[in-house]
Amino acid sequence: MIDSDGKNKPEIILIASVASNGVIGRDGGQPVYLKADLKRFRQFTLHHPVIMGRKTFEAIVRKTGKPLSERTSIIITKQDGYSAPAGCVVCNSVQEAVEEGTKLDGNVFVIGGEQIFSQTIAIADRLELTEIHDELPGDVYFPKINKSEWRETSREEAEEDGMSYAFVSYGRK
Repeated sequence: MIDSDGKNKPEIILIASVASNGVIGRDGGQPVYLKADLKRFRQFTLHHPVIMGRKTFEAIVRKTGKPLSERTSIIITKQDGYSAPAGCVVCNSVQEAVEEGTKLDGNVFVIGGEQIFSQTIAIADRLELTEIHDELPGDVYFPKINKSEWRETSREEAEEDGMSYAFVSYGRK
């Protein structure tokens, strides 16, 4: 994205897999894992900073045993003295996390959870969503998308293991 001075402006991009009922999480993890979605997530976020809440970070480490490779994990937490592995950045606010991310790269990806998405959707430039065409049980939700603020820029329908979904990109109007 180019700013009014003709310089590259950092982009804040929210990326998530969202069921038709808004669910993005269940019991500390994702409600469904789609290979194509995970591949797309990696392609978008590789070599870029990723902002997430502490619970999302801990869920990733529980599942994979380590932070996301070849990305700087920027973890937002209110816990004083939170200890994260080398290569991770710990911040106490969304604003601080965005500032740290934009120092590192021109694209900063916000990867969850619910509170972090809710706090960043107003400042986001793009949304990269996997829209699952089914309702899924869960306890964590993506914020409602105000269609008057966003325009769909691309859509690719797909199916995997009997589940239909679409990769959808939105740009701010």
